[in-house]
Amino acid sequence: MRLFRLEVKRIMKSRRTLTLLAVSLFMSVIMAYLPISYESINRPGEFSLSAL
Repeated sequence: MRLFRLEVKRIMKSRRTLTLLAVSLFMSVIMAYLPISYESINRPGEFSLSAL
């Protein structure tokens, strides 16, 4: 386990790894938000101006 931690620490010092980690975190937030942004409630039989 100690060797694994040392390897992760060595890899995380790279600028490319930090950039990829930041981009992947940003993309995961965007991809989690997109499905709920288009969600709407449809109530059949209820009058609304958009039904005209």
